[in-house]
Amino acid sequence: MLVSERMFAAGYRDAGGEARVFDDIGCLLQAARAEPAAAPRAYWFHDAPSRTWIDGRRARFIHAASLNTPMAGGMLAYAGADAAARAAADRGGRVIGGLDELLTEGAR
Repeated sequence: MLVSERMFAAGYRDAGGEARVFDDIGCLLQAARAEPAAAPRAYWFHDAPSRTWIDGRRARFIHAASLNTPMAGGMLAYAGADAAARAAADRGGRVIGGLDELLTEGAR
């Protein structure tokens, strides 16, 4: 997939070991939920402020209707909980939490 804006990019390694990259966290969620239960196992997200890849286990996520993401997922990843909380407050959104919360709750 073509990534148009790095701050929204996300990826994971699927059951076959192939890296899959998405231009929106919402698209990653759709694809990951369609994978077999045992996979994927590794996730990466772009930290919104720095635009660098961070390990999914370290990431914290926000959802805000005001976010204009490439595929309307409305979510961003942050390298730390404090940055996520500030961003959620600034954007009128909510903190989703860590990777487990993202995978179960998403933008709901």
